[in-house]
Parts: sequence; structure tokens; C-alpha cells
Amino acid sequence: MESQEYHWEEIARHNSKESCWIVIANKVYDVTSFLKSHPGGGKVIMHYAGADATSEFTTLHRPTVLKSLGPTLCIGTVASSGNATYSMDEVAEHNTDESTWIVINGHVYDVTKFKRMHPGGAKVVMHYAGADASVEFKMLHRADVLHKWAPRLRIGSVRPSAIPTGLLHRHAVSAVATAAQGASQATYSMHEVAQHNTDTSTWVVINGDVYDVTQFKEMHPGGAKVVMHYAGADASDEFNMLHRPDVLDKWGKRLRIGSLQRPVSTRAAAASSLSPSLGRRLTSGSSSSERWISAAELSQHATKSDCWSAINGRVYNLTPFVDEHPGGGAVLVKYAGRDATAAFTAAGHPKDIADQLGLGHLVIGRADTSIVATAPEERHRDGAPKQTTAKPPIDTMLSLFDIEAVARKTLTGQAWDYYSSGSDDEVTLRENHAAFQRIWFRPRTLVNVKHIDLSTTILGHASSMPVYITACALGRLAHPEGEVVLTRAAHAQNVIQMCPTLASCTLEEMTGAAQPGQTQFFQLYVNHDRTVTEQLIARAKRGGVKAVCVTVDAPLLGRREKDMRNKFTLAGTDVQKVDDEQGKVDRSQGTARTISAFIDPSLNWDDIPWLKQQCHPMKLLLKGVQTGEDALLAVEHGLDGVICSNHGGRQMDFARSGIEVLAEVMHALRSRGWERRLEVLIDGGVRRGSDVIKALALGATGVGIGRPALYGMASYGQDGVEKVLQILRDEMTMNMRLIGAPTIRHIKQDMIITKNLDSHITAVPKDELNDYVYEPLRTTSKL
Repeated sequence: MESQEYHWEEIARHNSKESCWIVIANKVYDVTSFLKSHPGGGKVIMHYAGADATSEFTTLHRPTVLKSLGPTLCIGTVASSGNATYSMDEVAEHNTDESTWIVINGHVYDVTKFKRMHPGGAKVVMHYAGADASVEFKMLHRADVLHKWAPRLRIGSVRPSAIPTGLLHRHAVSAVATAAQGASQATYSMHEVAQHNTDTSTWVVINGDVYDVTQFKEMHPGGAKVVMHYAGADASDEFNMLHRPDVLDKWGKRLRIGSLQRPVSTRAAAASSLSPSLGRRLTSGSSSSERWISAAELSQHATKSDCWSAINGRVYNLTPFVDEHPGGGAVLVKYAGRDATAAFTAAGHPKDIADQLGLGHLVIGRADTSIVATAPEERHRDGAPKQTTAKPPIDTMLSLFDIEAVARKTLTGQAWDYYSSGSDDEVTLRENHAAFQRIWFRPRTLVNVKHIDLSTTILGHASSMPVYITACALGRLAHPEGEVVLTRAAHAQNVIQMCPTLASCTLEEMTGAAQPGQTQFFQLYVNHDRTVTEQLIARAKRGGVKAVCVTVDAPLLGRREKDMRNKFTLAGTDVQKVDDEQGKVDRSQGTARTISAFIDPSLNWDDIPWLKQQCHPMKLLLKGVQTGEDALLAVEHGLDGVICSNHGGRQMDFARSGIEVLAEVMHALRSRGWERRLEVLIDGGVRRGSDVIKALALGATGVGIGRPALYGMASYGQDGVEKVLQILRDEMTMNMRLIGAPTIRHIKQDMIITKNLDSHITAVPKDELNDYVYEPLRTTSKL
């Protein structure tokens, strides 16, 4: 049978369970009868029905597999009709909608019919009609994509001497390539670059080189609008922040048309020659200079009155910011004249925090390769490092308290104190969990609970259970990768992640780590500079975020004494000694205050229309609602939801727990008949699956976990976060069976007793686990 030849058109027709053919190593196999007996299941084979499975087969199987099964299933070989060769002149003639050819890796493909089915749309394919798309194809697609559909489209190959590459195409005339090569040696002033800021002629500057991205912007994965934001301007800072270095190697060479005439040209210089509105756009955010600064020059600016530091490739003149730094100026002076990137990263700061705080104007240049980062000094309050690598196996973790105990021994002292601290006497911090223990169950019996379904929707988005990962700042204090670990874990467990404003990762890194179909919300602190807030919201929209949760309980961050004591060690003792002697050391701050000075305390109900306008079509919620009255106002202002929260007990001490506020909020809404007009979520103090059930019984549609996710990440990485979610899932499943609720909708308020919830005096059995992991506050006195 192997002598029989089949064309791809015929092979492609056999793509059903009734007739399933696949191609392996140019041989055609009829695997219809083998579908049910395939060890991996017939579904795997059907993925390649009527297509080439060579790459996947050779990756997963040993060669001997074909010897045992192949002869009985092989029915022939692929016809060699695709061996024709074409010059690029011939290929270039097929650049119309009626006849569309492209070249990929030296092979010619007729994509005339296929372009209508292309996931990115026919327009993307037509951009390369009659041209070589190899580089861009490799950049945007996995290697196995060609094996899945390309063999049936292949009509031949390009003669080796005729192959150009990339965007230097369109009719494949060598004169274009020659002209482009010459153009790449050209130099341009920023004034010249600035003239090319239209859709028909789009230039950008990246790291001192000029690129013509007129045609490329339509294929940009983030959309043409992002590229046009930097048309005629310098996009270096944003590009370096959001992209890997090798991206330029993949496509930049063929887009590069020259370099800047003067290395000191800036976006601000370009803006001065443009219209006022465009000038403002170009100078907003960071105002980076193109001047390269050496280690020798940087080291000359190492005093409080002349303070430069390099962070993430930028050099900052921090002199005017030293006295304003929320964490005190000593820590800035400690790293003056050198690279502070390692210390900056170790502190958990996001890469774009300078832009978030509106400090881009402090950038004076770029750090060259002679500047070496200085390792941070991380010490606990008593001067000893606080970290252990001796951890129990993750399989021995039975509760969230087990994982929290491991995190306490794993995190550095600074990180533990930042994550675990509450405000003042930490009464509310402890009450958040204790309040759940004042709610008791009224289980129903003789209910069919053989099958338990935890699935639900939160703000209209599907979730495998009514638990989401809420926003917590500075994820890199727990794990080197930061919040993207939470993103991956949320996807693996099919729950929603709320991305924080004060993340260690940029918003683009978090949304970029999300998988197709994954739901993310965004927690927003409103900035003093409303333009910065508008830019953040726009970035959230571009990232596919579904809802914005505006924090409203933090016009000023609370006093967290555990965290604030770390101020003594974060500042270098050598530098701080002089300031201390002069009474200039501010001992009233900590990590929290250091990162939050930008929050606008003037935010009020009058700002809601502006927020709604900026966030549309994303949903808008208020995070930190603590009374029924404010929940009613939220309905009156047309908001989509509220989150009953006291900021994890980190704001006002003696504020009530989220679960107690939830009871009041639902009563207020039901008294007006408004319970269906506002979605109500809750966070704070959740440590058991039974806590989630109690919140659902009161009327919440989703329950957020913050610290447990961070502790899981600190202890075991992504596996730890997934373990936290799995423990809650298992506990919920058990408790729903015991209470008599097979699905989430069966959980009703009459299944719980809440008469002791707001009394605050009812005794409950001692919570040994919580008491074990809780670290009491201590005074600084050793008396």
C-alpha cells in the first residue's frame, strides 16, 4: 500500500472519527480503527486528523513504535507535487486577494483560501502577500503550527538565491533591500523623527536607533494603538520595561532605518517641535535621556547633596527626592553613586514605580555596561538573616496554617513583617479571623450530596469556586518572579486573580502571563496626579482586565508597627549614623509608607463619574466598603459591586471584620430590594473552606484570599499557591456535604446562626492554630 500516493487535498478530507488519516514522516496512516485503543486517547490523535503529526510524534514516541504499529496502518505516502521551485519575482506576483502566496522558511504556501480562517484575520496574512514572512512567523507562532496546517498549503520552495527576509519584501526587488541597507547607516535628528507621527509614516526611537514601523504596527501583538502612542518619539524606556532584549534581534534589524544624530536627543526635545497636545503626550511619564553614563561618572555623584543612582538601566538624579523619600533619605544615599537595582528589586518594587509616582523627570540617562549592581544587605531586626531552606514536603501541608508557619520561617524578616503586620494593636487583624468563629452552622440532613459542584460566576465571569486571589503588594518579597506566579496558579486552578497597583511586576507582566480566557481584575489606588491614574486604567484595558476595584479605605496607610521597625535596618548604618546624630532620621515609616506616598486622600463620591468614564467598559467596584450606608451609595452611583474589607486589618484598628460588615451590607441592600443591583465580595481573615461557606450564606458571591496566597508562594512557589487553593477546595467540598448543599446556589442564610456575630463578647474555644502562627507585637524595650 505504501506505493499509493495521496495529495494533501485528499488527506485533509479525512479528518473525522469515521475516517481519520494522519501523516508521519511523509507517510500516510489510516488510524480510524486505532482511535479507541490509543493509550493517550483518541482525542489526541483527532487533534492531527487530516494533518501532519510528525513533530509531535517524534517528540513523544520512540522510533520502535512505528515499527510495531506502522505497517498495519500505513496506506501510502504524500504525493510530491510540492517540489516545484519559484523565484521571488514569481512569488511576488501573487499578492492579491484572488491569489495569495507567502514564503515561510524557504517554502512557498498558497494561502488564498486559508487567510479567511486565520485567527488574526485576513488582513495580517495579506500584509505578507507575495513576500517572505519567516521572521515574523517564528516570532508569533509555535514551531508545531506549520505541521498542523501548512503541508496541505505548500506548493513548492523558493530558489535559494532568491530568498529575502522579513519586511523588506513587496515584489521582492533587490533595489529595496539595497536601499534599506544604505538607509540603516543614516542619522536623523529628533526633529526629523518627530515629523513621522502619522498612520502613513510611523517612526519610533529605541535605544538610540530609528525604526520605521509603519507596516509593522498592524501586526504588533499589543495592537497598532500602542505603537502609535510613541509615533515620532522615543519609546526606549517603555520598550525595555515591557520586552525581552532579544525581541529587537528578531525583527528590529529589518525595521531599523538609521540612528539618532545626537546621543542626547530626548522625547522632550522632540515634543518641543510638535503641537502642544502631542508634546504633552510625548513628555508624559518618563522623560528619559539618551546619554549613556559610565560607572566612573556615576561614582562622582555619591553624596546627599549630589545623589545619583542606577536602577534597571536608568540613571536617576535623586538629589531633589532625598528629603521627600517616604522611607527616609538615608537608604537613597546608601546607594548613591552606584547601581541600586538589586536592592530596589529585593525591596519588591515594581519596575515602573517611578512612572507610577510621576518621577520620570528624575531620569538623566542610561547606565552603560560598566555599571555593576550592588547586592542588597538583607537582615532581620536582630541583625541575623531570617531564612531557611529546610521545609517539610508540601504533601504534609494539611491546612493554611501549616503553610503560614512555613512561610514565617522562610521569608526574610522584612518580608514577614510587611506581609503579616496589622495596624496599631492588631486587634482588627485578629478579629478578621475570629469573627468567622462566632458564626455557627445549621446543617440540613437527608440531602443528596453525592456530587458537589463548587463552580460559580463572579461579576459574570466563570470560576471553578467562589474564591479569588485578591490584591497584595510587593510579591517579589515572597518569590523572585513576583505576582506572575499567582497569575499562573490562578489559571491552573481556574480562579480569578486581582492584580495590585503596587505589584512587584508591571501590570503588563501580569496580564501578559495570563492565558487565553483567563479572568483578571485590577486593584487601583488613585494617584494625586489623575493623569497617571488614567494611564494605569488604559493599560488595564489593553491587558484585557475585566474589572477595576478602587481601594477606598486608604487615604493614608495605617501604622503597622512590625513593618515600621524595619526602618532601622533598611537604612545603612554607616550613612544613617550622621543623620541620626543630627536628628534627621524619620523613624515613623516602613515598607508600606515607602511605597504608598502617591495615594490621593482627596478621593470622594464626586470622583465616581470620572472613574466610571475612564473604566468603561470594564466593571467598577469599591474595595474597602465598611458600612451599609456606603453600599447603598454605591448602588445610587451606578457601581457594579463592592468589596467588604478593612484592608486585611492594616488600616484602622478596631474597624469591624469584613464578614460582620457583609451582614450589615446585605441587610441594607435587602431592605431596599437592591440585593440584585450590586455584587458583594469580601476579603480578610479567611483561613478555612467553612469561612467561605459562611460568607456565601450571608450573600457574598466571591471571597478573596491575600496573605494565604503569598505564604503559599513564599513557601513552595506556584505549587504552594495551588496547594492553598486546593486545601480550600477540599474543605469546601467536605463542608458542603455536611451542611447539605450540593451546589453554591443551595447555600442559604438559614444554614447559619449569626446572632453572636456583632456582639464581640461571646467566648469561643481557643484557636490554637491561629495563636501558634500569630507573632505578637513587641516593644523595642528589652527591660
